[in-house]
Amino acid sequence: MEEFPTIKTKRLFLRRITLSDLTELQQIVNNKNITDQLLNFNYPYTKEDALKRFHFVWDGFQENIRYVFLITDLNTDGLLGEIGLHIDSANNHAEIGYWVAEDNWGKGIAKEATKAILKFGFETLKLHKIFATHFTTNPVSGGVLIANKMIKEGVLKDHYLTPTGYQSVIQYRLTKTEYDSLSSI
Repeated sequence: MEEFPTIKTKRLFLRRITLSDLTELQQIVNNKNITDQLLNFNYPYTKEDALKRFHFVWDGFQENIRYVFLITDLNTDGLLGEIGLHIDSANNHAEIGYWVAEDNWGKGIAKEATKAILKFGFETLKLHKIFATHFTTNPVSGGVLIANKMIKEGVLKDHYLTPTGYQSVIQYRLTKTEYDSLSSI
């Protein structure tokens, strides 16, 4: 894909990050309640971290190994969060990762963005499988995955070493066949 795609939903516009987004990105992510639930995000989250994120996202797109979208309000373009697919082309699958600005928690934004990214992954990228994990300390994130009909595969005990210690995760999946059967309902 030569040009970065955009995705519209009922309330959201998913688009690529730009340099003009970095100040707002840094201000939103510089929140321990967010960074404690994410891998590879430091607290405090600095302007330099936001610039590194920009390059990480853009380089990944150029290398066809990741599609990371800013989640923005369809009407105002206000930054609400981020969602992405990290591609394993050798196995034709991808992992979903996402976060939402704390003042937008509980509004269904992650659920709506996840539904859109599943459609993009299966219908545009032609992936065979999409999976996601969440820390066991963040069951609300699991609710987003369950609401999108993803299937729990199991718990990975002490899977990641984070600044707060070892974190266990719960993994969910959806295969293309499972996705297609949901689409026909």
